[in-house]
Parts: sequence; C-alpha cells; structure tokens
Amino acid sequence: GTRTGPELVMAGPTLNGIQPATFHRLVETADEARAAVRELAAAGVDFIKIHRATGREAFGAILDEAARLQVPVAGHVPLVMGWAEASAAGMWSIEHIQTLWENIQPDAGRLAGEFLAIADRLDGPLGDSIFAVLRSNGTFFDPTLIGYEESIARASPAVATLRRTAYERMKPIAARAARASVPIITGTDVLERHGEALLDADPLADIGHLRRLHAVVLRGRFLDAAELAVLRR
Repeated sequence: GTRTGPELVMAGPTLNGIQPATFHRLVETADEARAAVRELAAAGVDFIKIHRATGREAFGAILDEAARLQVPVAGHVPLVMGWAEASAAGMWSIEHIQTLWENIQPDAGRLAGEFLAIADRLDGPLGDSIFAVLRSNGTFFDPTLIGYEESIARASPAVATLRRTAYERMKPIAARAARASVPIITGTDVLERHGEALLDADPLADIGHLRRLHAVVLRGRFLDAAELAVLRR
C-alpha cells in the first residue's frame, strides 16, 4: 500500500461441468465441487470462477462451500438456470452480456434465430425483472462489450454483420442495467485483446511495447503519460 500500483485479484482453474480448456477443472458431483472449492480456498485464491456447463448439483455445492469459506463466486451462469436464480443463489459477479441471451435460450441452434426477439424482451419487463434481482442482491455485472466489439473486426463479412447487429442490441441492454443501478464493472475476455487499448504500440509486435504506456486507469482515476512519468521517478 505504499506505492501506486494495481491490486491483483486471482482465481485458480475455472470449475466447469466439462473441460474444454486446459485451465478448466472438471466438477460433476457435489463432492467434487466442494473438494475443488476447499482446495482453491486453501491455495489462497481471491474468488472461484465457474463456467456455463456446470450442473445444478455442482453449482449448488460450489456456492454453498464458497459461502462457508467466505470466497466469492464469479463467472458464467450455468446454462441450466437463469441470471436471477444464480444471483439469488449468491453469485458475486456475472460475466459477458451475450451470456444473458444464452441463459434464456441455451440451445445454440435456435439462439441466432431468436436473438432479436429476446433482445426486445430484455429491453423491457423481462430485463427489468432480471436487473432488479441483481441490484437487490448486489450482484456485479461485467458486460465486456469492448471484447465483443473488437471481435467484429476479425470476423468474416457474414459473421461480422451478425455480430454488429447483436452488438447494437446489446448496448441498450447494458445501459438498462446501469439505469437500474446494477453494479457494473469493466472487463475483457480471454479470447479478445487485452490491455493494449491503453498502449501506444502493439505488444504482439514487440513485447517491449508494454512499456510504451499511453495511460493507466487505476481505481477510477485516469493516469496519463505525464502522471506516469512522475511515478517512475
């Protein structure tokens, strides 16, 4: 606390009902879920991260064990339930605005065709009811709109058109959540670009470019290049 710098908040492996990535840990039963939470808590994680394929039994056990150990739970709402139910169960933070649609229509084959109709419902009483629950429970919402926006440029023309349409419908839903006083936090995604948005040069071209900082946002304060230079002295 004596120097200006970031606070790192770390999770261990993502708990999930399948293991689609090397950083995911498979938990299918309540016993497996509780054991995973206990091990992660003992390792000193700041929160437990869960993903969309987590089953109801494992989800309930994760939330219960994490509450007992006073460790927050964040991540994707499991596809077997909705956001309001997950919030009421004690999720600390819900990630990615597009997952709101997925939890309403978990069938990926039908989601694209129903996307606009769901958007209309979310921009009305359905959205209001969900956001009221999040506000009441103090559940944080991390829309990660910047990550979705940046994915448009790298998509094929046909996919880019669909994503741009989706993005334009997501923005007013995020604004509706903010107007409903849902606590909003900023974030990105593992599949998208990260911190170079505040750099003067691409770190993928030269890792040394990480030192060419244009600005840093720290606890709500914007530190420009001049202020950063003072901190380096």
